[in-house]
Amino acid sequence: MHIADEATSHPDIPGQVEGYWFRSETEIPASKPAYNPTGAVLPAGRLEDNVDCLDLVDIDGVWYPLSESGVHTYAHSGSLSYGQPYFFAPVSTWGTLYKASLGSMEEPAQIGARFPSGAIQRARPDRKVVVLHLSRVR
Repeated sequence: MHIADEATSHPDIPGQVEGYWFRSETEIPASKPAYNPTGAVLPAGRLEDNVDCLDLVDIDGVWYPLSESGVHTYAHSGSLSYGQPYFFAPVSTWGTLYKASLGSMEEPAQIGARFPSGAIQRARPDRKVVVLHLSRVR
């Protein structure tokens, strides 16, 4: 089975946390939106108070680690690259909120030691991978 075939049959990366990106805390509704999640993260370990995560993006229904070449393609990562705040609200624990900041850009081989194995299989081999830092706000 090719990676593309595997990704299509298993669109999620084990351990990922789906959620919604918001520009400010005031935009976040009391209940989770009815539309599909706007993002996902893959924590290094568990999603806790302060944690590094891979930024995952949905491409044709399949989640992939965001590479450095795609940072300015998405509103949240583009804003983070300019030092502007963005917030991540996980679907599974609605009401919990994390403030995101842009962390490091790491070679795909480096992420294999820190993040679940499914991430390295989906990362672009020719570009660095975006690592975010999430800090729990509430």
